[in-house]
Amino acid sequence: MKNRNLTFTTKLMAGEVLSLIGIILLALMLGMILSSQVFAIAGVREISMEDTMFEGERLFINKVAYRANQPERGDVVVFLKGREVNGFFERCLISLEDMAGAIGNNQRDNRLVKRVIGLPGETIEIKDGKVYINGSELNEPYVRNTTFPDMLDGEYLIPEDQYFMMGDNRIWSSDSRRFGPVSIKSIEGKASFIVWPPSKWTTLSADYQNDK
Repeated sequence: MKNRNLTFTTKLMAGEVLSLIGIILLALMLGMILSSQVFAIAGVREISMEDTMFEGERLFINKVAYRANQPERGDVVVFLKGREVNGFFERCLISLEDMAGAIGNNQRDNRLVKRVIGLPGETIEIKDGKVYINGSELNEPYVRNTTFPDMLDGEYLIPEDQYFMMGDNRIWSSDSRRFGPVSIKSIEGKASFIVWPPSKWTTLSADYQNDK
């Protein structure tokens, strides 16, 4: 008895192909909405926040943190330097731009991770390597290196709806000392904790106190 070769041929009907495409598009859309509106995982690409975080680590970004609340001193935030984000559709557009950039290996260079130091309406001054808020020295146990004023000259009044950001690694951080305060509309979300590597999992917070 001769062996017979059995060949199985499966043909996808046009409706099945369209359904598959629809499922893929729906999954991409849901992923885009979640990453633009709710949360995202972002990689650290700079040394300006050492020793709090290091290049290669990944952060959980809470994008709803500031929908009802305002940033607080000590928050580590992610923002777009020089770009304000207005509403649902622009957040979606930015997410689509990020997806396209990832495909082309072209990462956005104006997305920064910094710490909130000064709040709207406060005066900030840097002298003798220390930061002063409304005339009182700020206790900053997380800071690496000395804080230089850079382009900040004397006391500076932070405008309404603007936040003064600085990196923890003060010598190697380009921040609000150089490019000015950041609008609340430029802040994408709060960096809540480090998620990778597992050995570095930790929440990102700081207890700020004005020395008396």
